[in-house]
Amino acid sequence: MVPEEAQDICMFFVDDSNIWIEAQKFAASGNSHMPKLTDRDRDPRLRINIGKLVKTLLGGRFQGTSYLYGSRPPPNDAVWNTFEKYKFDTKIYDRARGKEKQVDSAMAADLSGESAELSTAAKFDSEIKEKNKRTVFIAITGDQDMVPPIRRVLGYGFRVELWAWKSGLSAEYLKLANDMSLLSINYLENIFKEISFTSYRSTRRSGKVNPSCTLVLCEFTGSESTNPDTAEAIVCNELDGWGRLSFITPSNMRNEFYVEFPGVKSTDDIDSLMVKAKTQFWGLWKIMSWLENANRFNEGPPAMVETSNMFAPLESDGDAKSVEIMVKGESQPIRHSVNAAASVRDTSNPWKLPIEGEQSENAEASSLDDSNSNKWETTVERWAAELSGAVAWLESLGLVHGDLRPENLLLDAGDHLKFADFDCVDKIGNDSQGNPPPWARVLGSEAGAQRGTFGINGLQTEQFAIGSLLFTMSRGYEPYAELEPGPHIVDLLQDMKFPDLGHGYLDTIIDACWKGLYGSVESLAKETAGLNGAVTLPRAEALDQGYISEMRDRCQRLVDEGLLDMDE
Repeated sequence: MVPEEAQDICMFFVDDSNIWIEAQKFAASGNSHMPKLTDRDRDPRLRINIGKLVKTLLGGRFQGTSYLYGSRPPPNDAVWNTFEKYKFDTKIYDRARGKEKQVDSAMAADLSGESAELSTAAKFDSEIKEKNKRTVFIAITGDQDMVPPIRRVLGYGFRVELWAWKSGLSAEYLKLANDMSLLSINYLENIFKEISFTSYRSTRRSGKVNPSCTLVLCEFTGSESTNPDTAEAIVCNELDGWGRLSFITPSNMRNEFYVEFPGVKSTDDIDSLMVKAKTQFWGLWKIMSWLENANRFNEGPPAMVETSNMFAPLESDGDAKSVEIMVKGESQPIRHSVNAAASVRDTSNPWKLPIEGEQSENAEASSLDDSNSNKWETTVERWAAELSGAVAWLESLGLVHGDLRPENLLLDAGDHLKFADFDCVDKIGNDSQGNPPPWARVLGSEAGAQRGTFGINGLQTEQFAIGSLLFTMSRGYEPYAELEPGPHIVDLLQDMKFPDLGHGYLDTIIDACWKGLYGSVESLAKETAGLNGAVTLPRAEALDQGYISEMRDRCQRLVDEGLLDMDE
Protein backbone atom coordinates (compact mmCIF):
# COMPACT_ATOMS: atom_id res chain seq x y z
CA MET A 1 0.00 0.00 0.00
CA VAL A 2 1.36 3.41 -0.97
CA PRO A 3 1.94 5.58 2.12
CA GLU A 4 -0.23 8.69 2.33
CA GLU A 5 2.71 11.04 1.92
CA ALA A 6 3.52 9.41 -1.43
CA GLN A 7 -0.05 9.31 -2.79
CA ASP A 8 -1.37 11.61 -5.47
CA ILE A 9 -3.72 14.29 -4.14
CA CYS A 10 -6.86 14.70 -6.24
CA MET A 11 -8.73 17.98 -6.19
CA PHE A 12 -12.26 17.75 -7.65
CA PHE A 13 -14.05 20.48 -9.61
CA VAL A 14 -17.47 19.17 -10.60
CA ASP A 15 -19.99 20.86 -12.90
CA ASP A 16 -23.18 19.18 -11.68
CA SER A 17 -25.27 19.97 -14.76
CA ASN A 18 -22.66 18.25 -16.94
CA ILE A 19 -23.10 15.06 -14.96
CA TRP A 20 -26.88 14.89 -14.91
CA ILE A 21 -28.01 16.28 -18.25
CA GLU A 22 -25.55 14.42 -20.43
CA ALA A 23 -25.91 11.24 -18.35
CA GLN A 24 -29.66 11.27 -18.96
CA LYS A 25 -29.10 11.71 -22.69
CA PHE A 26 -26.64 8.81 -22.74
CA ALA A 27 -29.04 6.59 -20.78
CA ALA A 28 -31.86 7.29 -23.24
CA SER A 29 -29.67 6.60 -26.28
CA GLY A 30 -29.36 2.89 -25.51
CA ASN A 31 -26.41 1.07 -23.97
CA SER A 32 -25.45 -2.13 -22.20
CA HIS A 33 -27.33 -0.89 -19.13
CA MET A 34 -30.69 -0.19 -20.78
CA PRO A 35 -32.22 -0.27 -24.29
CA LYS A 36 -32.86 2.92 -26.24
CA LEU A 37 -35.92 4.90 -25.22
CA THR A 38 -38.23 5.40 -28.17
CA ASP A 39 -40.32 8.19 -26.62
CA ARG A 40 -37.69 10.41 -24.94
CA ASP A 41 -34.24 11.79 -25.73
CA ARG A 42 -33.42 12.00 -22.00
CA ASP A 43 -34.06 9.50 -19.23
CA PRO A 44 -35.01 11.47 -16.10
CA ARG A 45 -34.83 8.29 -14.00
CA LEU A 46 -31.05 8.09 -14.38
CA ARG A 47 -29.12 8.61 -11.16
CA ILE A 48 -25.41 8.88 -10.38
CA ASN A 49 -24.08 7.09 -7.32
CA ILE A 50 -21.94 9.92 -5.99
CA GLY A 51 -19.92 7.71 -3.65
CA LYS A 52 -19.01 5.32 -6.46
CA LEU A 53 -18.20 8.22 -8.79
CA VAL A 54 -15.72 9.69 -6.32
CA LYS A 55 -14.21 6.31 -5.47
CA THR A 56 -13.84 5.32 -9.12
CA LEU A 57 -12.13 8.56 -10.14
CA LEU A 58 -9.85 8.51 -7.11
CA GLY A 59 -8.62 5.03 -7.93
CA GLY A 60 -7.05 4.61 -4.51
CA ARG A 61 -5.53 8.10 -4.37
CA PHE A 62 -6.05 10.71 -1.66
CA GLN A 63 -8.94 13.20 -1.96
CA GLY A 64 -7.95 16.82 -1.50
CA THR A 65 -9.97 20.03 -1.69
CA SER A 66 -13.12 19.40 -3.72
CA TYR A 67 -15.86 21.64 -5.12
CA LEU A 68 -19.31 21.08 -6.60
CA TYR A 69 -21.05 23.75 -8.67
CA GLY A 70 -24.71 23.81 -9.61
CA SER A 71 -28.16 25.38 -9.34
CA ARG A 72 -30.61 24.39 -6.65
CA PRO A 73 -33.69 22.41 -7.75
CA PRO A 74 -36.75 22.50 -5.48
CA PRO A 75 -37.80 21.40 -2.99
CA ASN A 76 -34.71 20.23 -1.06
CA ASP A 77 -30.95 19.90 -1.25
CA ALA A 78 -30.56 16.13 -0.78
CA VAL A 79 -28.12 15.82 -3.69
CA TRP A 80 -25.90 18.58 -2.40
CA ASN A 81 -25.95 17.09 1.09
CA THR A 82 -24.66 13.83 -0.36
CA PHE A 83 -21.75 15.62 -2.02
CA GLU A 84 -20.98 17.33 1.28
CA LYS A 85 -20.84 13.88 2.87
CA TYR A 86 -17.99 13.13 0.47
CA LYS A 87 -16.04 16.23 1.54
CA PHE A 88 -17.20 18.57 -1.21
CA ASP A 89 -17.53 22.30 -0.75
CA THR A 90 -20.86 22.88 -2.51
CA LYS A 91 -21.38 26.16 -4.31
CA ILE A 92 -25.05 26.22 -5.21
CA TYR A 93 -26.97 29.09 -6.77
CA ASP A 94 -30.73 29.47 -6.84
CA ARG A 95 -32.05 28.79 -10.31
CA ALA A 96 -32.97 32.02 -12.08
CA ARG A 97 -32.37 33.77 -15.35
CA GLY A 98 -28.70 34.59 -15.76
CA LYS A 99 -27.60 32.46 -12.80
CA GLU A 100 -25.98 29.84 -15.08
CA LYS A 101 -23.03 32.17 -15.61
CA GLN A 102 -22.57 32.40 -11.84
CA VAL A 103 -21.92 28.66 -11.81
CA ASP A 104 -19.38 28.90 -14.64
CA SER A 105 -17.69 31.93 -13.10
CA ALA A 106 -17.36 30.26 -9.68
CA MET A 107 -15.80 27.12 -11.16
CA ALA A 108 -13.41 29.12 -13.35
CA ALA A 109 -12.37 31.28 -10.41
CA ASP A 110 -11.62 28.27 -8.18
CA LEU A 111 -9.63 26.44 -10.86
CA SER A 112 -7.51 29.51 -11.49
CA GLY A 113 -7.33 30.58 -7.85
CA GLU A 114 -6.35 27.22 -6.35
CA SER A 115 -3.66 26.56 -8.95
CA ALA A 116 -2.22 30.09 -8.63
CA GLU A 117 -2.18 29.92 -4.82
CA LEU A 118 -0.45 26.53 -4.74
CA SER A 119 2.07 27.63 -7.38
CA THR A 120 2.91 30.83 -5.49
CA ALA A 121 3.26 29.02 -2.15
CA ALA A 122 5.62 26.48 -3.73
CA LYS A 123 8.12 29.25 -4.45
CA PHE A 124 8.67 29.73 -0.71
CA ASP A 125 8.12 26.21 0.62
CA SER A 126 9.91 23.14 -0.75
CA GLU A 127 7.42 20.81 0.95
CA ILE A 128 4.53 22.42 -0.92
CA LYS A 129 6.60 22.25 -4.11
CA GLU A 130 6.95 18.47 -3.71
CA LYS A 131 3.28 18.18 -2.80
CA ASN A 132 2.29 20.03 -5.98
CA LYS A 133 4.06 17.38 -8.03
CA ARG A 134 1.56 14.87 -6.60
CA THR A 135 -1.46 17.13 -7.05
CA VAL A 136 -3.97 16.30 -9.77
CA PHE A 137 -6.89 18.55 -10.77
CA ILE A 138 -9.91 16.39 -11.66
CA ALA A 139 -12.44 18.44 -13.60
CA ILE A 140 -15.83 17.00 -14.54
CA THR A 141 -17.06 19.28 -17.30
CA GLY A 142 -17.21 19.52 -21.05
CA ASP A 143 -18.13 23.20 -21.11
CA GLN A 144 -16.01 25.27 -23.49
CA ASP A 145 -16.06 28.14 -20.97
CA MET A 146 -13.75 26.09 -18.74
CA VAL A 147 -11.00 25.81 -21.38
CA PRO A 148 -9.19 29.08 -20.38
CA PRO A 149 -9.00 28.30 -16.61
CA ILE A 150 -7.90 24.71 -17.30
CA ARG A 151 -5.23 26.03 -19.66
CA ARG A 152 -4.07 28.25 -16.79
CA VAL A 153 -3.91 25.26 -14.40
CA LEU A 154 -1.81 23.36 -16.93
CA GLY A 155 0.42 26.42 -17.34
CA TYR A 156 1.29 26.21 -13.63
CA GLY A 157 2.54 22.67 -14.21
CA PHE A 158 -0.35 20.73 -12.67
CA ARG A 159 -1.76 17.55 -14.16
CA VAL A 160 -5.41 17.74 -15.16
CA GLU A 161 -7.74 14.78 -15.62
CA LEU A 162 -10.80 15.88 -17.53
CA TRP A 163 -13.89 13.67 -17.29
CA ALA A 164 -16.85 14.34 -19.57
CA TRP A 165 -19.58 12.75 -21.63
CA LYS A 166 -18.64 12.52 -25.30
CA SER A 167 -21.85 14.28 -26.27
CA GLY A 168 -21.07 17.22 -24.00
CA LEU A 169 -17.35 17.64 -24.65
CA SER A 170 -16.16 20.72 -26.48
CA ALA A 171 -13.73 19.99 -29.31
CA GLU A 172 -11.45 22.67 -27.83
CA TYR A 173 -10.36 20.20 -25.16
CA LEU A 174 -9.13 17.75 -27.78
CA LYS A 175 -7.01 20.50 -29.31
CA LEU A 176 -5.70 21.48 -25.89
CA ALA A 177 -4.76 17.87 -25.09
CA ASN A 178 -2.71 17.71 -28.30
CA ASP A 179 -0.79 20.80 -27.23
CA MET A 180 -0.31 20.02 -23.53
CA SER A 181 0.65 16.54 -22.34
CA LEU A 182 -0.38 17.24 -18.74
CA LEU A 183 -4.05 17.08 -19.83
CA SER A 184 -5.73 13.68 -20.13
CA ILE A 185 -9.28 13.31 -21.42
CA ASN A 186 -11.48 10.54 -20.03
CA TYR A 187 -15.04 9.58 -20.94
CA LEU A 188 -17.73 8.96 -18.34
CA GLU A 189 -19.39 6.50 -20.74
CA ASN A 190 -16.56 4.09 -19.95
CA ILE A 191 -17.53 3.92 -16.27
CA PHE A 192 -21.28 4.38 -16.74
CA LYS A 193 -22.23 0.95 -15.44
CA GLU A 194 -20.14 1.40 -12.29
CA ILE A 195 -21.45 4.83 -11.29
CA SER A 196 -25.10 4.89 -12.40
CA PHE A 197 -28.43 3.34 -11.51
CA THR A 198 -32.08 3.84 -12.48
CA SER A 199 -34.68 5.16 -10.05
CA TYR A 200 -38.01 3.86 -11.28
CA ARG A 201 -40.02 5.68 -8.63
CA SER A 202 -41.64 8.89 -9.79
CA THR A 203 -39.86 12.11 -8.80
CA ARG A 204 -42.74 14.48 -9.57
CA ARG A 205 -43.13 17.35 -7.16
CA SER A 206 -46.85 16.79 -6.77
CA GLY A 207 -48.58 13.60 -5.79
CA LYS A 208 -50.46 13.42 -9.07
CA VAL A 209 -50.50 10.58 -11.54
CA ASN A 210 -51.76 11.14 -15.08
CA PRO A 211 -54.65 8.66 -15.40
CA SER A 212 -54.69 8.74 -19.21
CA CYS A 213 -51.25 7.10 -19.43
CA THR A 214 -51.31 4.81 -16.39
CA LEU A 215 -51.76 1.05 -16.08
CA VAL A 216 -52.55 -0.73 -12.84
CA LEU A 217 -50.93 -4.04 -11.86
CA CYS A 218 -53.29 -5.52 -9.27
CA GLU A 219 -54.53 -8.77 -7.72
CA PHE A 220 -51.03 -10.28 -7.41
CA THR A 221 -51.18 -14.05 -7.88
CA GLY A 222 -47.56 -14.87 -7.17
CA SER A 223 -46.28 -16.42 -3.98
CA GLU A 224 -47.73 -14.86 -0.82
CA SER A 225 -44.20 -14.76 0.59
CA THR A 226 -43.02 -12.43 -2.19
CA ASN A 227 -41.97 -9.19 -0.52
CA PRO A 228 -42.84 -5.82 -2.14
CA ASP A 229 -39.21 -5.08 -3.08
CA THR A 230 -38.94 -8.33 -5.01
CA ALA A 231 -42.29 -7.78 -6.70
CA GLU A 232 -41.26 -4.27 -7.70
CA ALA A 233 -37.95 -5.56 -9.07
CA ILE A 234 -39.87 -8.04 -11.25
CA VAL A 235 -41.89 -5.16 -12.73
CA CYS A 236 -38.83 -2.95 -13.27
CA ASN A 237 -36.79 -5.70 -14.92
CA GLU A 238 -39.60 -6.42 -17.35
CA LEU A 239 -40.25 -2.77 -18.20
CA ASP A 240 -36.53 -2.24 -18.88
CA GLY A 241 -36.86 -4.10 -22.15
CA TRP A 242 -39.82 -2.13 -23.47
CA GLY A 243 -37.87 0.94 -24.56
CA ARG A 244 -40.49 3.25 -23.03
CA LEU A 245 -40.12 5.79 -20.25
CA SER A 246 -42.12 4.56 -17.27
CA PHE A 247 -42.50 5.37 -13.58
CA ILE A 248 -43.74 3.11 -10.80
CA THR A 249 -45.73 3.99 -7.70
CA PRO A 250 -46.72 1.25 -5.21
CA SER A 251 -50.33 1.09 -4.09
CA ASN A 252 -51.32 0.73 -0.47
CA MET A 253 -52.31 -2.78 -1.39
CA ARG A 254 -49.45 -5.27 -1.10
CA ASN A 255 -47.63 -5.99 -4.35
CA GLU A 256 -49.89 -3.77 -6.47
CA PHE A 257 -48.39 -1.01 -8.60
CA TYR A 258 -49.32 1.96 -10.75
CA VAL A 259 -47.16 2.18 -13.90
CA GLU A 260 -47.20 5.52 -15.70
CA PHE A 261 -46.01 6.00 -19.28
CA PRO A 262 -45.52 9.80 -19.78
CA GLY A 263 -44.73 9.36 -23.47
CA VAL A 264 -48.18 8.01 -24.36
CA LYS A 265 -49.66 10.03 -27.25
CA SER A 266 -53.04 8.42 -27.84
CA THR A 267 -55.55 5.91 -26.55
CA ASP A 268 -54.32 3.44 -29.17
CA ASP A 269 -50.84 3.76 -27.70
CA ILE A 270 -51.93 3.05 -24.12
CA ASP A 271 -54.16 0.23 -25.40
CA SER A 272 -51.16 -1.45 -27.06
CA LEU A 273 -49.19 -1.14 -23.82
CA MET A 274 -52.14 -2.70 -22.00
CA VAL A 275 -52.07 -5.69 -24.37
CA LYS A 276 -48.33 -6.09 -23.93
CA ALA A 277 -48.56 -5.88 -20.15
CA LYS A 278 -51.28 -8.54 -20.06
CA THR A 279 -48.98 -10.84 -22.02
CA GLN A 280 -45.74 -10.12 -20.16
CA PHE A 281 -47.19 -10.15 -16.65
CA TRP A 282 -49.59 -13.04 -17.25
CA GLY A 283 -49.77 -15.33 -14.23
CA LEU A 284 -48.56 -12.67 -11.79
CA TRP A 285 -50.81 -9.62 -12.05
CA LYS A 286 -54.16 -8.62 -13.45
CA ILE A 287 -53.70 -5.57 -15.69
CA MET A 288 -56.26 -2.78 -15.64
CA SER A 289 -56.60 0.71 -17.04
CA TRP A 290 -56.98 3.52 -14.52
CA LEU A 291 -60.67 3.66 -15.37
CA GLU A 292 -61.21 -0.05 -14.77
CA ASN A 293 -59.31 0.11 -11.51
CA ALA A 294 -61.34 3.11 -10.35
CA ASN A 295 -64.53 1.19 -11.02
CA ARG A 296 -63.35 -1.53 -8.65
CA PHE A 297 -63.87 0.96 -5.85
CA ASN A 298 -67.00 2.61 -7.27
CA GLU A 299 -65.86 6.19 -6.75
CA GLY A 300 -62.12 6.33 -7.09
CA PRO A 301 -58.83 4.46 -6.92
CA PRO A 302 -57.20 3.39 -3.66
CA ALA A 303 -54.73 5.78 -2.11
CA MET A 304 -51.04 5.52 -2.93
CA VAL A 305 -48.18 5.40 -0.52
CA GLU A 306 -45.60 8.15 -0.68
CA THR A 307 -42.88 7.59 -3.24
CA SER A 308 -39.26 7.00 -2.38
CA ASN A 309 -37.15 9.54 -4.21
CA MET A 310 -34.91 12.55 -3.85
CA PHE A 311 -37.89 14.83 -3.30
CA ALA A 312 -39.96 14.76 -0.12
CA PRO A 313 -43.63 13.94 -0.84
CA LEU A 314 -45.96 16.91 -0.73
CA GLU A 315 -49.05 17.00 1.44
CA SER A 316 -52.52 18.21 0.51
CA ASP A 317 -53.12 21.90 1.04
CA GLY A 318 -56.65 21.24 2.24
CA ASP A 319 -58.28 22.68 -0.88
CA ALA A 320 -61.62 20.98 -1.56
CA LYS A 321 -60.57 20.62 -5.18
CA SER A 322 -57.17 19.16 -4.29
CA VAL A 323 -56.35 15.95 -6.08
CA GLU A 324 -53.07 15.20 -4.33
CA ILE A 325 -52.56 11.53 -3.57
CA MET A 326 -52.72 11.01 0.18
CA VAL A 327 -52.13 7.95 2.30
CA LYS A 328 -55.39 6.54 3.64
CA GLY A 329 -56.58 3.28 5.05
CA GLU A 330 -57.68 0.73 2.49
CA SER A 331 -61.23 0.99 3.81
CA GLN A 332 -61.29 4.68 2.84
CA PRO A 333 -61.06 4.94 -0.97
CA ILE A 334 -60.35 8.39 -2.32
CA ARG A 335 -63.61 10.04 -3.33
CA HIS A 336 -63.92 12.19 -6.40
CA SER A 337 -64.81 15.52 -4.83
CA VAL A 338 -68.15 16.93 -5.98
CA ASN A 339 -69.57 20.06 -4.40
CA ALA A 340 -72.88 19.10 -2.78
CA ALA A 341 -74.39 22.43 -3.78
CA ALA A 342 -73.61 21.61 -7.38
CA SER A 343 -76.14 18.78 -7.16
CA VAL A 344 -79.02 21.27 -6.97
CA ARG A 345 -80.17 22.28 -10.44
CA ASP A 346 -81.95 25.46 -11.32
CA THR A 347 -85.30 24.14 -12.59
CA SER A 348 -85.57 27.01 -15.05
CA ASN A 349 -82.31 25.93 -16.66
CA PRO A 350 -81.09 22.38 -15.85
CA TRP A 351 -77.57 23.19 -17.07
CA LYS A 352 -77.08 26.17 -14.78
CA LEU A 353 -75.65 24.63 -11.64
CA PRO A 354 -74.80 26.60 -8.47
CA ILE A 355 -71.10 27.30 -8.29
CA GLU A 356 -69.05 26.96 -5.13
CA GLY A 357 -70.15 29.34 -2.44
CA GLU A 358 -73.58 29.96 -4.03
CA GLN A 359 -76.38 29.42 -1.51
CA SER A 360 -79.22 27.11 -2.46
CA GLU A 361 -82.75 28.24 -1.69
CA ASN A 362 -83.49 24.69 -0.63
CA ALA A 363 -81.89 24.25 2.78
CA GLU A 364 -82.35 20.50 2.66
CA ALA A 365 -80.71 20.27 -0.76
CA SER A 366 -77.74 22.35 0.35
CA SER A 367 -76.85 19.66 2.89
CA LEU A 368 -77.01 16.68 0.55
CA ASP A 369 -75.39 13.54 1.88
CA ASP A 370 -72.87 11.34 0.06
CA SER A 371 -75.54 9.10 -1.43
CA ASN A 372 -77.17 12.04 -3.24
CA SER A 373 -73.76 13.25 -4.38
CA ASN A 374 -73.01 9.79 -5.75
CA LYS A 375 -76.38 9.75 -7.52
CA TRP A 376 -75.44 13.00 -9.23
CA GLU A 377 -72.14 11.50 -10.37
CA THR A 378 -73.83 8.50 -11.95
CA THR A 379 -76.25 10.84 -13.75
CA VAL A 380 -73.31 12.80 -15.16
CA GLU A 381 -71.75 9.52 -16.28
CA ARG A 382 -74.91 8.66 -18.22
CA TRP A 383 -74.86 12.11 -19.81
CA ALA A 384 -71.21 11.53 -20.78
CA ALA A 385 -72.18 8.36 -22.61
CA GLU A 386 -75.20 9.99 -24.28
CA LEU A 387 -73.20 13.05 -25.33
CA SER A 388 -70.23 11.19 -26.79
CA GLY A 389 -72.52 8.60 -28.40
CA ALA A 390 -74.44 11.33 -30.22
CA VAL A 391 -71.25 13.04 -31.41
CA ALA A 392 -69.90 9.65 -32.54
CA TRP A 393 -73.06 9.13 -34.63
CA LEU A 394 -72.43 12.44 -36.41
CA GLU A 395 -68.79 11.39 -36.89
CA SER A 396 -70.00 8.22 -38.64
CA LEU A 397 -71.83 10.50 -41.11
CA GLY A 398 -68.67 12.55 -41.72
CA LEU A 399 -70.06 15.50 -39.77
CA VAL A 400 -69.37 17.56 -36.65
CA HIS A 401 -71.95 19.36 -34.52
CA GLY A 402 -69.68 22.41 -34.49
CA ASP A 403 -71.37 24.18 -31.58
CA LEU A 404 -71.09 21.97 -28.51
CA ARG A 405 -71.87 24.07 -25.44
CA PRO A 406 -74.44 23.90 -22.62
CA GLU A 407 -76.98 26.12 -24.38
CA ASN A 408 -77.34 23.52 -27.13
CA LEU A 409 -77.94 20.52 -24.87
CA LEU A 410 -81.37 19.65 -23.51
CA LEU A 411 -82.75 17.17 -20.98
CA ASP A 412 -85.99 15.29 -21.50
CA ALA A 413 -88.47 14.31 -18.79
CA GLY A 414 -86.31 11.33 -17.87
CA ASP A 415 -83.13 13.43 -17.54
CA HIS A 416 -81.71 12.02 -20.78
CA LEU A 417 -79.42 14.32 -22.72
CA LYS A 418 -80.47 15.48 -26.18
CA PHE A 419 -78.76 17.52 -28.89
CA ALA A 420 -80.23 20.77 -30.20
CA ASP A 421 -79.33 23.56 -32.64
CA PHE A 422 -77.79 21.98 -35.72
CA ASP A 423 -77.21 25.18 -37.71
CA CYS A 424 -73.41 24.86 -37.27
CA VAL A 425 -73.20 21.23 -38.44
CA ASP A 426 -70.34 20.97 -40.93
CA LYS A 427 -68.26 18.40 -42.75
CA ILE A 428 -65.21 16.90 -41.08
CA GLY A 429 -62.12 18.46 -42.62
CA ASN A 430 -63.48 21.96 -43.17
CA ASP A 431 -61.95 24.89 -41.32
CA SER A 432 -63.42 25.20 -37.84
CA GLN A 433 -65.19 28.45 -36.98
CA GLY A 434 -64.54 27.81 -33.31
CA ASN A 435 -66.44 28.98 -30.27
CA PRO A 436 -65.81 31.17 -27.22
CA PRO A 437 -63.63 29.57 -24.55
CA PRO A 438 -63.80 27.05 -22.95
CA TRP A 439 -65.85 25.26 -25.65
CA ALA A 440 -63.12 25.60 -28.27
CA ARG A 441 -59.36 26.08 -28.18
CA VAL A 442 -57.11 28.28 -30.29
CA LEU A 443 -54.25 25.98 -31.30
CA GLY A 444 -50.75 26.51 -29.94
CA SER A 445 -47.24 25.77 -31.18
CA GLU A 446 -47.99 22.03 -31.43
CA ALA A 447 -50.20 22.76 -34.47
CA GLY A 448 -47.43 24.14 -36.67
CA ALA A 449 -48.88 26.22 -39.50
CA GLN A 450 -52.33 26.09 -37.89
CA ARG A 451 -51.13 27.88 -34.76
CA GLY A 452 -53.51 30.70 -33.83
CA THR A 453 -56.53 29.10 -35.53
CA PHE A 454 -59.25 26.71 -34.36
CA GLY A 455 -57.87 24.07 -36.72
CA ILE A 456 -60.15 21.91 -38.82
CA ASN A 457 -63.48 20.33 -37.94
CA GLY A 458 -63.14 16.82 -36.64
CA LEU A 459 -61.95 14.67 -33.80
CA GLN A 460 -59.85 17.31 -32.03
CA THR A 461 -62.49 20.04 -32.00
CA GLU A 462 -65.33 17.78 -30.88
CA GLN A 463 -63.52 15.89 -28.13
CA PHE A 464 -62.13 19.12 -26.69
CA ALA A 465 -65.65 20.55 -26.39
CA ILE A 466 -66.86 17.31 -24.84
CA GLY A 467 -64.10 17.54 -22.23
CA SER A 468 -65.21 21.05 -21.21
CA LEU A 469 -68.86 19.97 -21.10
CA LEU A 470 -68.09 16.99 -18.87
CA PHE A 471 -66.06 19.26 -16.59
CA THR A 472 -69.05 21.60 -16.29
CA MET A 473 -71.54 18.80 -15.69
CA SER A 474 -69.42 17.14 -13.00
CA ARG A 475 -68.67 20.32 -11.09
CA GLY A 476 -71.52 22.72 -11.65
CA TYR A 477 -69.35 25.50 -13.08
CA GLU A 478 -67.42 26.10 -16.27
CA PRO A 479 -63.64 25.73 -16.58
CA TYR A 480 -61.90 28.88 -15.28
CA ALA A 481 -65.12 30.08 -13.61
CA GLU A 482 -62.99 31.45 -10.78
CA LEU A 483 -61.20 33.83 -13.18
CA GLU A 484 -62.42 37.07 -14.70
CA PRO A 485 -63.51 36.61 -18.35
CA GLY A 486 -61.05 37.91 -20.91
CA PRO A 487 -58.34 37.08 -23.47
CA HIS A 488 -56.21 35.45 -20.77
CA ILE A 489 -58.60 32.46 -20.83
CA VAL A 490 -57.84 32.01 -24.54
CA ASP A 491 -54.11 32.14 -23.72
CA LEU A 492 -54.43 29.54 -20.96
CA LEU A 493 -56.17 27.12 -23.30
CA GLN A 494 -53.70 27.78 -26.12
CA ASP A 495 -50.81 27.00 -23.73
CA MET A 496 -52.68 23.87 -22.59
CA LYS A 497 -52.78 25.10 -18.99
CA PHE A 498 -56.02 23.36 -18.15
CA PRO A 499 -57.85 23.46 -14.81
CA ASP A 500 -56.75 20.93 -12.20
CA LEU A 501 -58.43 17.55 -12.37
CA GLY A 502 -58.81 14.70 -9.94
CA HIS A 503 -57.97 11.02 -10.36
CA GLY A 504 -61.53 9.77 -10.74
CA TYR A 505 -62.55 7.82 -13.82
CA LEU A 506 -64.56 10.71 -15.31
CA ASP A 507 -61.67 13.15 -14.85
CA THR A 508 -59.46 10.66 -16.70
CA ILE A 509 -61.76 11.03 -19.69
CA ILE A 510 -61.87 14.84 -19.41
CA ASP A 511 -58.06 14.98 -19.36
CA ALA A 512 -57.81 12.76 -22.45
CA CYS A 513 -60.41 14.87 -24.29
CA TRP A 514 -58.59 18.13 -23.58
CA LYS A 515 -55.30 16.66 -24.72
CA GLY A 516 -56.80 15.05 -27.82
CA LEU A 517 -55.75 11.52 -26.88
CA TYR A 518 -58.70 9.66 -28.37
CA GLY A 519 -58.24 8.24 -31.85
CA SER A 520 -61.90 8.74 -32.70
CA VAL A 521 -65.07 9.97 -31.02
CA GLU A 522 -66.29 6.40 -31.41
CA SER A 523 -63.50 5.19 -29.08
CA LEU A 524 -64.48 7.90 -26.59
CA ALA A 525 -68.12 6.77 -26.81
CA LYS A 526 -67.10 3.17 -26.14
CA GLU A 527 -65.18 4.23 -23.04
CA THR A 528 -67.98 6.37 -21.61
CA ALA A 529 -70.45 3.54 -22.30
CA GLY A 530 -68.60 1.55 -19.63
CA LEU A 531 -69.06 4.16 -16.90
CA ASN A 532 -71.09 3.09 -13.93
CA GLY A 533 -73.95 5.53 -14.57
CA ALA A 534 -74.17 4.58 -18.23
CA VAL A 535 -74.51 0.91 -17.31
CA THR A 536 -76.75 1.06 -14.21
CA LEU A 537 -79.18 3.90 -14.96
CA PRO A 538 -82.16 3.43 -17.34
CA ARG A 539 -81.41 4.09 -20.98
CA ALA A 540 -83.45 6.42 -23.14
CA GLU A 541 -86.22 4.67 -25.02
CA ALA A 542 -86.08 4.78 -28.78
CA LEU A 543 -89.00 6.62 -30.41
CA ASP A 544 -91.34 4.35 -32.34
CA GLN A 545 -92.29 5.12 -35.92
CA GLY A 546 -95.91 5.91 -35.02
CA TYR A 547 -94.86 8.68 -32.64
CA ILE A 548 -92.38 10.05 -35.18
CA SER A 549 -95.07 10.18 -37.89
CA GLU A 550 -97.54 11.84 -35.53
CA MET A 551 -95.04 14.55 -34.58
CA ARG A 552 -94.04 15.11 -38.21
CA ASP A 553 -97.69 15.60 -39.19
CA ARG A 554 -98.23 17.97 -36.27
CA CYS A 555 -95.21 20.08 -37.21
CA GLN A 556 -96.33 20.24 -40.83
CA ARG A 557 -99.84 21.33 -39.75
CA LEU A 558 -98.39 24.13 -37.61
CA VAL A 559 -96.32 25.33 -40.55
CA ASP A 560 -99.35 25.22 -42.87
CA GLU A 561 -101.31 27.29 -40.35
CA GLY A 562 -98.73 30.06 -40.58
CA LEU A 563 -96.47 29.35 -37.58
CA LEU A 564 -93.39 30.46 -39.51
CA ASP A 565 -95.03 33.34 -41.37
CA MET A 566 -93.37 36.65 -40.61
CA ASP A 567 -95.33 39.82 -39.97
CA GLU A 568 -95.19 42.32 -42.76
